[in-house]
Amino acid sequence: MVVDKARAAAMPNENITRAIKRGTGEGDGGTLEEIIYEGYGPFGTAFLVETATDNKNRTASEIKHIFQKHGGHLGAVGGVAWQFVTRGQILVERSGTKNLSDIELAAIDAGAEDVRESPEGLEIYSTPADLNKVKESVSVAGGKIAQAAIIKESTQGLVLTEEQKPKVDALFAALEEDEDVIAVHTSANL
Repeated sequence: MVVDKARAAAMPNENITRAIKRGTGEGDGGTLEEIIYEGYGPFGTAFLVETATDNKNRTASEIKHIFQKHGGHLGAVGGVAWQFVTRGQILVERSGTKNLSDIELAAIDAGAEDVRESPEGLEIYSTPADLNKVKESVSVAGGKIAQAAIIKESTQGLVLTEEQKPKVDALFAALEEDEDVIAVHTSANL
């Protein structure tokens, strides 16, 4: 999945804070339940939507409404999950990093599975178990880490035309804005 990294990292902190408070019993409502919704957006794009909710009926209704409003629909359990793999992702900024080649070698030596250069710097991928080890090696080698997280990466990257991107992007943004949503993953190359 190729996503605008700034937007992907911009999950509203209040959503995460609210979810933590509800999960620990501090917020309004009861115990949180984690639910993953699978659906299809415009142009056959696959979506995985991770949520944490104290009211699964409300959340299901809201997620379904968002999909329908943006030309998509919820799918069956397992309908799109097979298109995603769980990986560790480290984003290294180009500015502030001395030598990207050294960073790449340090990541590979620490167990990185894949390193991709991008206009922003490097995208480093590992197994979830190796994420911290690779992150530490990259940091010691002088890499300026913008983000390190466990992600769901699409194995079926869907290339969209410039005319198609705004519709899929609007669905992605609307899902991210829902108060119960923790993360959104798509097969679309946005």
